[in-house]
Amino acid sequence: MNFEKYTERSRGFVQSAQSLAQRESHQQFAPEHLLKVLLDDSEGLAAGLISRAGGDSRQALKLTEQALARIPKVSGAASGQIYVTPALARVFDAAEKAAEKSGDSFVTAELLLLATPSHAAVASAVDLAPRAFAGLVNAVLRKVAAEGEALLEGLDAARLDTPPWLWSAWHGAYGPAVRSIAEAHCGPAPLDISLKPGASLPEGAEALPGGSFRLPAGTRVTELPGFAEGAFWVQDAA
Repeated sequence: MNFEKYTERSRGFVQSAQSLAQRESHQQFAPEHLLKVLLDDSEGLAAGLISRAGGDSRQALKLTEQALARIPKVSGAASGQIYVTPALARVFDAAEKAAEKSGDSFVTAELLLLATPSHAAVASAVDLAPRAFAGLVNAVLRKVAAEGEALLEGLDAARLDTPPWLWSAWHGAYGPAVRSIAEAHCGPAPLDISLKPGASLPEGAEALPGGSFRLPAGTRVTELPGFAEGAFWVQDAA
């Protein structure tokens, strides 16, 4: 998993899911933790997608919570120590590959939701559902699995990735430019540095008007030549 490839909102979901696993004394950090925080999201991204496919997001949340309750709890020395399960590692890998395939530079919250293997999600949900509703759950979730990507095409990713209060504040201050601002915030910012006198310019750096230099988003500052020697410092352009 390359965390630098994730949008700020996606990182927030992953961190919240990890915190959930720790609060529940779970040593396993599993897809259920991630799905739980996605379904709890006040912006309604996951719930909206499920509803548009004809499903019941509240029932999905209930089933997810039942699945979480089945994860073993740990105590003592092992408490607080968690590890990513192979299933969750596959979710992250699938989300990153989906971003690359679609030409996106970063993994969005929508891709995290869709990255859960559909057959595994459907099978687990059907197993947890009451027998009388198993058929309905199976039909609805298979529809989501089959049409999920098409449903996402009609969603406004920039709008959904921005909290309403922040969108309103930006719109009030900048008007129509709010969309460009929101789209820019879907990915990490570039890395701006200032060099000490006589320091060598890192390869690929772009000179900025204020005298600092810009490197592409995702640049690992600790791997740049001169980092250990203090040849430069990070400073965003004013």
